[in-house]
Parts: sequence; structure tokens; C-alpha cells
Amino acid sequence: MGGTTEPKNSNGNDDEKKKCAFVQRWKFNGNKEAQAWALMSIFHGIAIAATGISTIPLLRIAEHAAGCGDLPEGEECENEVYGFRPSSLLPLIQTISGALMALIIPFIGGMVDRTKHRRPLTIISASVVLAYSVTAISMNENNWFIISLISVISFIAYFLLNLLMNAYLAELTEDNDELTEYNAQFLMLRGAIIFPYAFVVLLITYLFTKFEDTNSVEFDIVLFRTCCAVEASFFFLLMIGAFRLGFPNREAKQTSESSPFEAVFQLHKTLLMIYREYNGLFYFMVALIPFANSVASIGNIGVTYITLYLQASNAEITLSAVLLSLFGVIGSRIQPIICRKLGHLKEMKLNMILWMLILFSIAAFVRKQEHLKRFFVIAAVFGIVWGWSLPSMRTIYIILMPKGREAEIMGIYMFCTAGFLWAPPLLFTILNESGLQMNVTMGIFAIPYALALLAVQKIKEEDLTKNDETDNMSTDSPLLDKDDSDSDNDVEKGKEIKDVNKDVDIDIIKKEATPTK
Repeated sequence: MGGTTEPKNSNGNDDEKKKCAFVQRWKFNGNKEAQAWALMSIFHGIAIAATGISTIPLLRIAEHAAGCGDLPEGEECENEVYGFRPSSLLPLIQTISGALMALIIPFIGGMVDRTKHRRPLTIISASVVLAYSVTAISMNENNWFIISLISVISFIAYFLLNLLMNAYLAELTEDNDELTEYNAQFLMLRGAIIFPYAFVVLLITYLFTKFEDTNSVEFDIVLFRTCCAVEASFFFLLMIGAFRLGFPNREAKQTSESSPFEAVFQLHKTLLMIYREYNGLFYFMVALIPFANSVASIGNIGVTYITLYLQASNAEITLSAVLLSLFGVIGSRIQPIICRKLGHLKEMKLNMILWMLILFSIAAFVRKQEHLKRFFVIAAVFGIVWGWSLPSMRTIYIILMPKGREAEIMGIYMFCTAGFLWAPPLLFTILNESGLQMNVTMGIFAIPYALALLAVQKIKEEDLTKNDETDNMSTDSPLLDKDDSDSDNDVEKGKEIKDVNKDVDIDIIKKEATPTK
């Protein structure tokens, strides 16, 4: 009897341990800040879903305003509204938002590092996003364009929130494997909420409207308002939970600058340090500019493609969103597995190659409305690659970056990943306005991924371990000491770098002393 009960107890203990490990994993081992980050990941997932869903009625209202409300099925609207085709409206707004954000985000990171008010700034930026969602509930056929323009402010606030959150992310753990797992979990949560949110929005819209024609302007207005109302409700609850758990203030990093605003003049020194001392990080930043901005923009461009070019119905658009959401979660889950098999750099390169193949496939095999079913198949692969790419590039950047000024370095990250968001929509707008077919345009969008792949080829595996062998960034200067393991010359160069500000003072003293001689 004893021989039979002992194995059962052992199996029971193993099952209990697995359950405990699973629970601890999703409790992030008691890390409150990681739990807060997880809630804000859901926040970001809802923002992505809300943008995608609200774009559909907005585009149709724009078509109606341009006089294309009764356009035969399968024809693209050639008329203009406010000087542009309806299909160019969303890319244009995104272009304006991205250009404005590119001017301010790189400097804000350095300013955040020099102030102890990181938490209030995070709360304010999240509140602005929430305020826009509440305001957008009032959208109607007369003020839709004004609401679209106001979204520029929300767009900038959203990316400022991303900057502040990424500064916290870099401080969650010093273990690279744990960071990889955290990033995968955050992206899984972000992707997993998209379908439930879309389901709730569509359910409420269909239950509480009497419009039989789902392609009518009235239905589109109700859909847009419902989308914003549900978004605002979720935002409010998630913000309360996240800020109760984490996102505390950080001590200001004391530097030679006397005020946060003087950090603006220090940015060029930080960039110079990265160029000279961190080649891997520099080339990855170069790769992120075409890669990350294309990844971030391709969703909205894809919505325009399936809505206006393929003339998809609401049900078909919803199905594509569900596929993207579900397979995006799968992509985020398999990313750590692929990373363990191939390593960080190889899995990043593979991801870029897959992006190119997807876009070429859309250009070659999804050329007209009859090919819509093919798009659904591609959308599943699209979701996996999309869900995989986001945690990958964020983890690699954090591993490569020097420590000590997380907000400043993550500000540069935000500039590289979002500061050029205006470029893909602008290119799309130019090609679209020139009359080029949209499927050809989608194929052209593979070029940025090819450029990013060339830049990543310059990164070496040893660059990923450089931070484990060097000191953290000095709090007195944005320049780091070089590795002094090779020669005394490296030591002397390190001293020169540390004393760069002192040299300026010495030159000034000499100039002042010259007249007395």
C-alpha cells in the first residue's frame, strides 16, 4: 500500500508545483512593478484595437463626405475631401502626429532622467489619452474631421506614455532571460485583449442599434462612439489598478546640468557616446528606424487596404482582426522559444525576412476582392510575425543599451521606433495619390525591412554581452569609460572622456588669463 500511495503523492506534488509555477509566472514572482506593467500592456492592447476598429467607420464617413457613399462595390473612391482622397486621410493624420512627436520625444527622455516627477508625467500622459477617448464619443457627421485632428494630441501623449513606461521596463530586472520572458508575457497580454475588446464593442453596437444597413453612415457613427466609450471605460479601470501597484517616482539623476531643460544640450553627447563606444547599439538603432516604424504603421495601412481596396464587410474585417489578435499572442509566446534556439540576433533576422515574404505575398496573391480569403491566411502569419517582432526588438535594445540613464536612452529608442512613423504613411499617401495600385504599394513596403536586415548584419554577438563586462553609465557624464582590459591607452582615453567637461573649463580659464600676460 505504501508503495502505491507514495508515487501518487509525488505526482500530486509535481502537479501542485507546476500550478504554483504557472501562477507565480503570471504574478511575475511578486514583482509589483511588473504587474503594473502588465496592466498597462492591456491598456496598450485596447488602444491598438480601438485605433483599428475606429478607423473603419472613420474611413467610410470620409468616403461619404467625399460623395462616394453610393459607389458601386469594388470601385475605389477617386473623389477628394479636404484636398485628399479618403484612403489618404488616416496616413496623413499619422504623418502629422509622427512628425510632431519626432521633434519632442528625443529630448523628453533626458529631461525625465533629470526630474523626480516621472510618476506624475506618466499619469498626465495616460490621462490625456483617456480624455481624447471621452471627447471622441461626441463624434458625428459634422465634426468627424475635427475629432480626427484632435487625435494628433492623443497620439503624441500615447507615445510619451510609451517612453515613460519603457524607462520603467528597463529597470524591472537585470536578468536578460527574465526580461525576455517579461516582454513576451506583456505582448501576450496586449494581443490577448484585442479580440475580447472587439467582441464587446461589436456586440454592444449590434444590440443597441436599429440600423439594418451596417454600411450606413449612422451605423458607422454608432460603432465609432461605442468603440471610444468602451475604450475609455477600460482605460479608467486599468489606470487605477496600474498606478496603485507601481510606477513610482525615481530619484533624479544628478548630472553636470543644473536643470532638466539643459538635458536638451546633452543629447548630442549621448548619441556621440553610442556611436563611438557601442557599435552594436548604434547599428541596431539604424535598423529600428525602417523596421520598427514600418511594423507600427503597417496595421493602419492594412486596415485601409482591406477596407477600401478589397471592399471587405464588417464581418470580414472583424475576422481579420481576430486572426491578427489570436496569432499575435502565439507569436509573442513562441518568441522566447525561438530566441533560445537561435539567439537574439538570428531570430531578429529571421523575423525581418518573414515580413518581406508576407508583403510580397500580399502584392502577388491578394490583388482584388475575390482574393480576400487569401488575405485571411496571410493575416494569420502576419499576426505571428507581428507578435514575435515587438518583444524581440525591445529586448535586444535593452540588452545592448548602457545602464544608468534609462529614460534618456529609452527616449532615443522611442525616437527610433516611433519618430519616423510619419514616413510609411507619407510614402503610402504619395503612392496612393499617384494612382498606383495598392497591392503594388504593399510590395514596395518590403524595402524598409530589407534595409533593416542589412543594418542588423553589422551587429556582432559579443555586442550583446558588452554591458556585462563594462561599468554602468556614469551619473556625472553621458560618456562611459571604455573597456580597459587591453592597454594603458584605453585607460587614458577613458580619463579624457570623463574629463571632457573639465577641459572646456580649462580652456575658458586660459583665455581669460591671456590679457593679463
